[in-house]
Amino acid sequence: MGHLVRIYDRGEEKTIITNALTVRQALRAAKITIDEKIDAVEPNIDMELTGAKYQVNIFRARPITIVDGNKRLKITTAEQTPALIAKAAGLTLYREDKTHFTNSDDLLVNGVGLVMKIERSKQRTITEEVDINFEIEQIKDDSQPIGFKSVKQLGKRVCGR
Repeated sequence: MGHLVRIYDRGEEKTIITNALTVRQALRAAKITIDEKIDAVEPNIDMELTGAKYQVNIFRARPITIVDGNKRLKITTAEQTPALIAKAAGLTLYREDKTHFTNSDDLLVNGVGLVMKIERSKQRTITEEVDINFEIEQIKDDSQPIGFKSVKQLGKRVCGR
């Protein structure tokens, strides 16, 4: 039984009908080579083809210059989102930070490829879970018998969520 496989690579689409058992074999049948160390393939390159139709996306690694304040890093990655590109470069991108992509206009400084500028936020929101001890208030009530105790507490302490 043949599989209809539509492959998207470098902005082009190629459709093949193949008896390949895996995505890897389908790419071989389509005469498409990838560098598994730096390129990304969706679905996974070793996924078995069991259905009739498939769409395969190839994300080619490309050079990206990351400008973070006065730091300038050059990496080659297939990652697509700013957060994952920053992570590939060993940087952390926070929710409040902004990123801008431009094509390199200075080949001597940035080389060929994309430039991702990170504009760091002046303020950062940090969410932290901490245990809070609630106050226990002791109220004397003359209408109760001697020795009567009733505990009133503002909240319930929850440890180690």
